[in-house]
Parts: sequence; C-alpha cells; structure tokens
Amino acid sequence: GLMTGILATVMVQSSSTSTSIVVGLVGASQIKVRDAIPIIMGSNIGTSVTNTIVSLGQVGDPVDLQRAFAGATVHDMFNLLSVMVLLPIELISQAIDGEGGPLYWISNAVSTALMGAVSPDDMFESPIKQITAPAAELVLHNDKYIINVLSLAPLRARTPNATNVSSCGPSLSSVSAGQKDCSRYFCVNAVMDKNFKKI
Repeated sequence: GLMTGILATVMVQSSSTSTSIVVGLVGASQIKVRDAIPIIMGSNIGTSVTNTIVSLGQVGDPVDLQRAFAGATVHDMFNLLSVMVLLPIELISQAIDGEGGPLYWISNAVSTALMGAVSPDDMFESPIKQITAPAAELVLHNDKYIINVLSLAPLRARTPNATNVSSCGPSLSSVSAGQKDCSRYFCVNAVMDKNFKKI
C-alpha cells in the first residue's frame, strides 16, 4: 500500500490527485479504509520527490539552491518521520485488532459524527443532491445493476439434453398449469445471476 501511494504520486506529481483517486475507490467500495491508510501515507511521501524537483530549479545560484533544498528536506523529513511513527503503530494495531489501528478508529469516529449512523437511511443527505436530483432524473436515469448485466457476455439460448419431464412441458403450446417450457434455457454465471436478481 505504501509503495502504491508513493509510485502513484511520483507518476502524477500530485498527492492531491492520488489521494482523490484513493478516496474515490474507497467511496465505491473497491478498497477498504484500512487498506487506503498506507496508500495515503505513501502519497504524502511521494510529494517529497515533487518538492525536491522544485528546489532543483534554483540550480543557477548555489546559495538559493542550498536554501531551497533545505526547505524541501524539512518537508521530506516531516513526511518520512510521520510515516515511520504512525504506519507501524497502525499495522501492529490492525494485526492485533483485526479491523484497524488508531487512524482507522479516528477516521471512523469523525465520519460517523459528521455523516450520521452506518445505516444508509440515516446518512447525511447533500442539499446539492436534493436540488439537482429532479433535473438529473429528467436527463439521466441509470441503474448500475442493469449496466453491470449489459457489460457481461450476451445470453445464448441452449437446448437442454436432459430435463425433468415431470416439471416441464414438451413445448410452449402444450404447457399445462404448473409446468414450464424447458425447450430452451439460458446459462448465466453467478455474477449475472446476482445482477438479474437485483433488477
């Protein structure tokens, strides 16, 4: 996690960008908060590369270069020392508790205090969302489960080679009460079945 944050920040040269990506992934339930903490710490270390590059812009004047590099080093050492102190405490507490360490507990307490209870019904409702929702409904109405189903492979009708004749009628025209037409069926995988049930 730590190296992921460092490399992502070094590549985009912006800890705000890499942190925003991590926040988006946590919000979309792609990664857990406890897994995001080392990535965020890594993004803070990654900014050390950026400020060191900026300090090298003073290369024309040795005195200014020394001052700029000293300022960048103060920033680097603050970030490195913070991670060296907090990350082991977080990881050891997480290993003992199984859920998270002090930073996880603090972030959980703050988010619960500001946003409300864990239940989606009790969550804070954004006033901007309330204002824009009617207009957005006129333009766009999406269902993520339908989008998931559409992104999967198309269904193909298949002819069964062995069926339970007591529960299946021979054809659609001769299906009696309580019997199903089993002349054609569709195979769906577990993901598709889960999404179909939610529709």
